[in-house]
Amino acid sequence: MNTDIYLGYAGVLLPYDVGTETGTGAISVAPPKLAFSGPLAELLTSFDSVSIVLATWWTLRYGRKATVDALPESLSCRVVDDVFSECLCKFPGTHQIPDRTKLTVESIRRRRNAHWLVLDHTACRWPVQVLHRALLLHPAMGLCSPQALEHLRSVLTRLT
Repeated sequence: MNTDIYLGYAGVLLPYDVGTETGTGAISVAPPKLAFSGPLAELLTSFDSVSIVLATWWTLRYGRKATVDALPESLSCRVVDDVFSECLCKFPGTHQIPDRTKLTVESIRRRRNAHWLVLDHTACRWPVQVLHRALLLHPAMGLCSPQALEHLRSVLTRLT
């Protein structure tokens, strides 16, 4: 049985505030380097049945292709969907930015996979019905924390 990881980028694969320009808070034009993607790629070599569903604002900001291309090949080949795929809103061309957490819950329902995990940072507000399957990481450390990686390994072992 496949397990879906709903993957946020900021606070997971890189420090939470890396995508903003120093001093201004403005979002950078180009996607920043995913400094913590290596540990996730290495960990997932033991879990062939894990798929990735993008749950990151990057898909709206930089486009799905650039968002997937920012991942190492061993992770990008696992991407099967993104939570914004059903959303007709485009960022920044709208004043109504979709709620990423609600779209993630809708994607979980739509995909109907009993095995799923949300991988995000603690600064994000997830609804109660998701928290039992959410691994929320320290926004500055993300997956560079050995404890976070070990906990993720343990959760994936139970789910797969």
